[in-house]
Amino acid sequence: MRVTIAMPAYDEAPNLAGVAADALAALASSGENGELLIVDDGSSDGTGAIADDLAVRDARVRVVHHTRNLGFSGAMTTSLRQARGEWVFLVPADGQIDMRELMRFLAARADADIVVGVRRGRPERIGRVLLSRAFHRIAKA
Repeated sequence: MRVTIAMPAYDEAPNLAGVAADALAALASSGENGELLIVDDGSSDGTGAIADDLAVRDARVRVVHHTRNLGFSGAMTTSLRQARGEWVFLVPADGQIDMRELMRFLAARADADIVVGVRRGRPERIGRVLLSRAFHRIAKA
């Protein structure tokens, strides 16, 4: 398997089906063999049931459930550990990332061991900016 679209989800019941459909469409458009891995991070709003239903309907969808919320870093760790793809496209389930970015991710991998995307043009808290910059420097190293 070449690509895993890893999607941590916490209380994303209103968004999950649409974002998952966009992810599967992007995967199909890419021509890559892959999966959509949804990590339900202890949701209490029905996100887990929606994810399970998506997996029943489409063999490319796999779901991992946390019994309690581990936060984004916990869900991200599970995503990376459970991914079956050689490449992991990590995206949140809230629709903030346009799934068409998968094509740019796949194009960038030809010359890279790791591809890290950066969101621009949204207001950020200074702490988040500093953490993000530190993460990107570590990834580049």
